[in-house]
Amino acid sequence: MLSAMLKKAGHKPLVLDYLIFPNIPSIDKFMERFKPDVAGVSIFSASLKESVRVIEKIKKYNIPIIIGGAHVSIYGKELSALGVDYIVKGEAELVISEIVKHASKRQSPNIIQAILPDNLDELPFPDFKSFYNHENIISYPLLTSRGCPYNCSFCCVSSVSSKKWRPRNAHLCIEELRYAVKYLPKIKNVEIMDDNPTVYPTHFKKFLKMYIDCGLSNEIENFAVANVRADKIDEELIVLLKKAGVKHIAVGVEHGDEEVFDFIGKGEKLDDIKMAARLIKSSGIKLGCCFIIGLPQDSMQKAMKSIELAKELDADYYFWNFLAPYKGTRARGWFEKNGRILREANEPLIFSGSLDTICPEPYASSNIFSLSEIKRTFLMAMLETDQYKIRKMLNPFWLSKLLNLTIRYRVFGSFIKSVHRQCELHFGHYIHKHVTTSSD
Repeated sequence: MLSAMLKKAGHKPLVLDYLIFPNIPSIDKFMERFKPDVAGVSIFSASLKESVRVIEKIKKYNIPIIIGGAHVSIYGKELSALGVDYIVKGEAELVISEIVKHASKRQSPNIIQAILPDNLDELPFPDFKSFYNHENIISYPLLTSRGCPYNCSFCCVSSVSSKKWRPRNAHLCIEELRYAVKYLPKIKNVEIMDDNPTVYPTHFKKFLKMYIDCGLSNEIENFAVANVRADKIDEELIVLLKKAGVKHIAVGVEHGDEEVFDFIGKGEKLDDIKMAARLIKSSGIKLGCCFIIGLPQDSMQKAMKSIELAKELDADYYFWNFLAPYKGTRARGWFEKNGRILREANEPLIFSGSLDTICPEPYASSNIFSLSEIKRTFLMAMLETDQYKIRKMLNPFWLSKLLNLTIRYRVFGSFIKSVHRQCELHFGHYIHKHVTTSSD
């Protein structure tokens, strides 16, 4: 989007994305070939360390450096020590051209609060043509709206894209996708990246109907939606999502204890989540469930209800996350009064058995939920829902690490049950298949 705004103002942008294409040439090679007048770096919490390394490489070319993005919108002041020249908080489309036009090296960074674009229909389509290696992009991120009016205690969306929900015209969204498939020939996936696409379900349903009717669902293999509220899911929405090509839906359950769940302030009920889970599973779409361990008022006893609920929902996959008390959230304020902030959120929040990290370090603990209890609960949750897969356990080094943690945090019962279930599932299926084949 920023590239599109800069092009419109007469600049020549080049976009490098090392998260999508980690093997493209180094920053130094691009700096020497492209010789930019200004460099901008978008920073996400999960890739902060990598972004800092990129910034350090750019510094030696003595050009103005601008930083922005989700992490900068929350921790702008704390990033002043990076030695950059401009720190932009919020959605930067309406300010980026002026910043670049007047950019210069500075003794201290200029912190700029961006102007919120109210009418998204007035913005140009995203400029992926300026991406290096754009012809190999296979997934297209689409926004049908921005912002979220809800007030979840752990969510930092209000600091990044505001509580004001701003929809885009559905016709423009379809036009953008039609344009994208023409110049990005390898697109196989479309993912709706809205903060909350179903604030007004009729708006999102209208877009889905247009997407299906215009034939795009026949050209695109996979269609996904990053954020879906359970209380907005009904049979009509499920039917439309399935026709659009959705293969899986992840629902933010967050917690299984009524008191902890209500304190989040989502505006949902646990019954809404159970109903949504039933609708998703009955449709044949795979169900994912996201839980958070260590929310305000959480304790080990209450967290056990999350594990019980996870088993009841019987999802196809789970995400067990530690709470990250971002600055500016109500959860942050609660932990500052009732616990300890152990570290800031500058690493990935979502952990599963597919990651090398078996039990990461929590971000916070409280007076009623200690650090060791949080880790023990995380291990139990992962084991009880079989997130440490058997193929990992067959790796002796990985297994020894898991066994060490299993003994240290006293979750041996959960470990044995998980191994037993997975052996029955995988090796039982193999044995059954082998016996059947031999009989034939």
